[in-house]
Amino acid sequence: MEFFKKFGIDWRLVLGQILNFAVLLFLLEKFVFKRFLKTLDERKKEIETGIKLAEKVKERIEEIKKQREKILENARKKANEILYKAVEAGEIQKKKIIDEAIAEAELKSEKIIRQAKERAKREAEREILERKKEYLERITNLTFSVFEKILKEKITIEEDKKIIEDLIEKI
Repeated sequence: MEFFKKFGIDWRLVLGQILNFAVLLFLLEKFVFKRFLKTLDERKKEIETGIKLAEKVKERIEEIKKQREKILENARKKANEILYKAVEAGEIQKKKIIDEAIAEAELKSEKIIRQAKERAKREAEREILERKKEYLERITNLTFSVFEKILKEKITIEEDKKIIEDLIEKI
């Protein structure tokens, strides 16, 4: 106690302060610390649960990304297959159209050639008929001229033969 007197401290006051502090600690322990620690533990568990959940979500996201990549890869493969089939079908259709066009062109050209031959034949026949007609007119005219000459002159048999020979040569 002398120790406290040296410094000017009342031991009863110090003892009261210690007692007050112990009561305060007891009350804090009983009512505040347990609830506070309980709240902290609950919060800690919630945080741990949240972290575990976040890890699960992260794993699930990775799985989904992998699935998405697989789906996209499958979609690319299917798209390429569809594109290949479409190109192949287009080539087949193109070949078919070209073949049909060639066949149609051949038919049309054959028809045009046939029509041209028929037209040429008709023209040739018409030309032949016109020439025959011209020759017949000439022959007729020559015949009339000869008869006219014969009738205008008195002809002997020799002259008659000569005129007929000349006429035959002209014909």
